[in-house]
Amino acid sequence: MTNEVILNLLNEMNVGKFDYHTRTIYNELIEGVKDNIRTAANKAVGKNTLAKNAKAIIKNALKLNYNPALHGAWIAENGKQYVCDGFRILEINEPIELPTIPEEIESKDYFKAYEVIKGAKQKETYDLEIPSVQELRTEIRILRSQMTSKEKRTKKVAVTLIDKGLTLDAQYLLEISEALGGIKTIKVPVKSKGNEPVYAENDIGLGLILPVRNVDRPKGYWY
Repeated sequence: MTNEVILNLLNEMNVGKFDYHTRTIYNELIEGVKDNIRTAANKAVGKNTLAKNAKAIIKNALKLNYNPALHGAWIAENGKQYVCDGFRILEINEPIELPTIPEEIESKDYFKAYEVIKGAKQKETYDLEIPSVQELRTEIRILRSQMTSKEKRTKKVAVTLIDKGLTLDAQYLLEISEALGGIKTIKVPVKSKGNEPVYAENDIGLGLILPVRNVDRPKGYWY
């Protein structure tokens, strides 16, 4: 039985008399099957890694409980797809299958992410080398192993790039890098003091990240 058939059967069920617990389980099943369908569709076009990291950004937006207009992906008037959690924007040139923003959001283009990107791209920038995907994974794993249980819940692992003291959330950078196929450099504003957005761009799309402020530097590492 395919995921599509299962979804159709679930949608045909009479849920009106479900109690809260049963309805919660039912909704989880619906979302799980939808996610399986999206995963299969993205796998068929070689976009699973992109989708995995885009969904990580959506999950973070839901966790942070920011503007509901960020609680899913959306396609803007320029035809590109966006996900954002308030700290990162991922712009996807060719839209893929992702959970979408809530239907009650009046405008699918409510948060104009492309205007934030446009502003960043208008500034004079230079290329700055960043750790590879494998280096980031390794350092995050090592540093988290040295943190207490409380620190793991309350602190983030950050990577401080020596140039201009630019500090980025290591997990955020890892997910953007993976989504774009393993970027080697980011574009940094020439006049940056370590507090302006940086970005990377290729044929897949563009990833923009806001630097971290007031970082507990011992929890990061110097690159």
